[in-house]
Amino acid sequence: MKKVKLFFLIGTCMITLFAACNKHNGDNTSKTTLQKLQAKWVFQKEYYHEYSNPGDYRDTTIGVTGDYVDFRADGKAYYYVAGLLGSDTATYTLLNDSQVVLTFNDGGGTTTFNDTATIQVLTDNALQLYVKTRTPAPSQDYYEYTDFFTK
Repeated sequence: MKKVKLFFLIGTCMITLFAACNKHNGDNTSKTTLQKLQAKWVFQKEYYHEYSNPGDYRDTTIGVTGDYVDFRADGKAYYYVAGLLGSDTATYTLLNDSQVVLTFNDGGGTTTFNDTATIQVLTDNALQLYVKTRTPAPSQDYYEYTDFFTK
């Protein structure tokens, strides 16, 4: 009889142990890059570097309370960054899991800028985008910037 109780106790413990190890977190699928990107992100800072022969220009912009970019499902990114551009709307297109094209208009709406950003970090709480754009040859000029966001 003692052996039956012992086996029953061991069996109950094993069932409880295996049940506790089973993952039940509701959604076992991971989010796509687009799903992770589509959110309201708080702008933290931007490192900017521009090389124009013969000069070099560097700047850091630190975000203030209220600075953000909101990537929405309609392909538009609404943003407000007081220290850089103020408030405006851009469009975005995800090229692949590591690149997104951002399209901006200048203040008058006459010139369009396309920046292909490399997604360096994209987690549930952090986003880091890097852009480097060269001026057409034979010029060696370029600008680059890295933007940091959190949720």
